[in-house]
Amino acid sequence: MTSAPVAYRVADGVAWITLNRPAVLNALDMPLTAALADAAEAAAADPEVTLVIVRGAGRAFCSGMDRTALAAGSIGEAFHRAWVRALNRLEDMPKVSLCVLHGYSIGGGLQIGLACDLRLATDDAVLGLGASSHGIIPTAPCCAWPASSVWRAPRSWRC
Repeated sequence: MTSAPVAYRVADGVAWITLNRPAVLNALDMPLTAALADAAEAAAADPEVTLVIVRGAGRAFCSGMDRTALAAGSIGEAFHRAWVRALNRLEDMPKVSLCVLHGYSIGGGLQIGLACDLRLATDDAVLGLGASSHGIIPTAPCCAWPASSVWRAPRSWRC
């Protein structure tokens, strides 16, 4: 029996969204991305929720795209649509969203953090965008620019 790729619970007005694929450092695949979008929408719609905390199970927040799923061809348009839905909902919800970055918070992991209102990085957090070292701008190719790209970064680092 496999566990859900995202755990969601609400307690005392706080929605806890936990990426739950620790064996692969919470790498993004279609089931995780769709479940993240669904959890963000559930938190946004719940009138009892005032704070949404996004975190990762295990030793990393999110290591980015699941390269095994990518190589297998299971990362397609549906993935990107769910990805945009998740990031946009985290960014636009009428609740405060906090992302707890620990361990690897790379690529899509960092993009999740950028979509949240607040980011808390632990001492062991490793932040990065690997695509940028290859001259690639991370985005969702099937969807409207810049819905899931790193355009959120400049506004996120204000003091």
